[in-house]
Amino acid sequence: MRTNPPLPYTPSPFPGELLSSWRKRIAAEYRTSLAYLAQHLGLSAVSATLLDSSLYEADIQRIATSTRSDPADIRKMVRRPLRRPVRNLVASQGPIQYCWECRACHAKATTEPVAIMTWFEFWHIECLHCHVPFSSNTKADLRRCNPAREHPEWFSKIIPIATAGGQRLASFARQPSRIPLSPTGVLNLLSMRLNTGMASVNFESGPGARSWGHYHCVAELFVPGLQELLSENHLVPEIWTSRRPVRLVTARTILLAAMAAFFADARCGFKRITNSASAAMMVVVDRWFNALPTVSREWLAKAH
Repeated sequence: MRTNPPLPYTPSPFPGELLSSWRKRIAAEYRTSLAYLAQHLGLSAVSATLLDSSLYEADIQRIATSTRSDPADIRKMVRRPLRRPVRNLVASQGPIQYCWECRACHAKATTEPVAIMTWFEFWHIECLHCHVPFSSNTKADLRRCNPAREHPEWFSKIIPIATAGGQRLASFARQPSRIPLSPTGVLNLLSMRLNTGMASVNFESGPGARSWGHYHCVAELFVPGLQELLSENHLVPEIWTSRRPVRLVTARTILLAAMAAFFADARCGFKRITNSASAAMMVVVDRWFNALPTVSREWLAKAH
């Protein structure tokens, strides 16, 4: 196996930087492309996607040698494969969030874009480096309420709970769990609305229009103080809808906080939902329940 000598100079990686991002910055130092650098080093993967997910051990050793790095540090920069149920929670092409403080620091050090692994992951809600809550990568919509700014005391109290929920989600994403429920299935359930009264506010018109007033989200059963937070009862809608009265990063934090409480005792949590749901809501819950794998349905059925 041919081994090239170490490169004369390599910029240091930023904390949590993806391997492809670092390699692109190294290539830029030598005025070449990522693909050319990968071929020069004899790597089996030449694209950014493959560098971040499909490296052989020999590739890792070559990169470590060329950059005078520890192979263990290189492995940490590679994304571990995700289980199929949570792949759709990860943006494959670009970040879903940013730490603006870290991004500003990166901009002072390099003209190349920097990609941090946690910016692509749904379950992280704050920067691991500077502990600042992540912001959306899109322009802020001022029409959406922002409890993080409007109710900072309350919001700061649920951050630790949400972090625990995010850790559970990350664990479920990468390895089998004793609880046979997919994380996407649980997020789906927690983001459903509990119908607690007659709807009174229409946000749509025409055939098939839906009413959104006087609805409570399932997550409100688990997140302390959520029901009393605002007069709007439709605080956390489904994560897949384009109508979000709360910013996505805030809604996700609330959902992860609910997930932490739900998985503390998932059977008890499911029973709590079914006991609180209206007849109309139970139709939706039953549809969710019947779509689960057999082992999950049997496991939850023992709650009754």
